[in-house]
Amino acid sequence: PLLALGTGRIEAAGVQFGYVPSPFAHDGCTHIEARGSSTIRIGEQSVLNNACVLIAEGPGITIGPRTLFGPEVMVFDSDFHGLHPEQRHSTPARARVLIGPNVFIGARSIVLKGVEIGENSVIGSGSVVTSDVPANVIAAGNPCTVIRSLDPTSAEAAP
Repeated sequence: PLLALGTGRIEAAGVQFGYVPSPFAHDGCTHIEARGSSTIRIGEQSVLNNACVLIAEGPGITIGPRTLFGPEVMVFDSDFHGLHPEQRHSTPARARVLIGPNVFIGARSIVLKGVEIGENSVIGSGSVVTSDVPANVIAAGNPCTVIRSLDPTSAEAAP
């Protein structure tokens, strides 16, 4: 199932939402929400597996074509509230998220505001991406860091 809401704009032509057979295929809802005047753009031939969450309430989220998301990936362009007790009900920090073409983001990863992930890169499952990831690398962890380079011209196997 797919839930698309908000007063903003969601652009997603030629995108596959959900994947069978895969976890949460029948009981996990993909939630895409563009709040206010925000925009979420998802490039053609991208596949968002089951139970993903994308929420934009600031400058927006852009996902390049042919990008793959594992189950339960989350992407946010906002902190949603301040950390300091006196700032929790004020305007949160917001920054654009840009995910390049042909990126693969593993299951249960989280991509936070202001992050740019370069084309062809792989984000390992369960990663928390808090800063930019260059193109053509494998990165993973909490916080997510580059593990090694990836040669996009070869058919190399994962280690």
